[in-house]
Amino acid sequence: LRVEGTNARHYAVVDNAPASDTGLLTLTAWVYANTRGRSATIANTRSAEGNGQFQLGLLSDQGGLFAEVLDRDGQSVRLSDPAPLPINSWQHVALVADGEFLSLYRDGKRVAQAPCTGVRSIEQQQLAIGAGLLPVSENQPLSPSRFWDGRIDELAILGSPMSPEDISILNQTPF
Repeated sequence: LRVEGTNARHYAVVDNAPASDTGLLTLTAWVYANTRGRSATIANTRSAEGNGQFQLGLLSDQGGLFAEVLDRDGQSVRLSDPAPLPINSWQHVALVADGEFLSLYRDGKRVAQAPCTGVRSIEQQQLAIGAGLLPVSENQPLSPSRFWDGRIDELAILGSPMSPEDISILNQTPF
């Protein structure tokens, strides 16, 4: 998927995207950033109520990876990698919730980890790729913002956790 940031407002949406009902989750993708837009989003999910299982993107103006999930109790678990994501090069990124921890990976290496008993089960959510979906106000449709500027390839979302070894192998696999 080639998206061109805020000016072009390109993104993709999957309505009624499947959600993990086991509390376990893996999100993995190859990403290429032309620029590091403020809080640019790789992928996120949102329900009509405004919450979602996960979001993965860049951390504010800093440009490092940022991930957030809602745990089984509805509490936010956040991770970040302070090192800015390189521009004009492919990076493999992954987010894994294995029932004990939430882990964030870049190029096959774990860069952040926090305790997490699993992700919350949410029905009727939308998956946005290349933008964040946010509620503008109560009872309003979700609106896209935080657009990615670059490319997103080989995006996969699994209802099971990949091992660190599997993440490393994916990082070494050319596409």
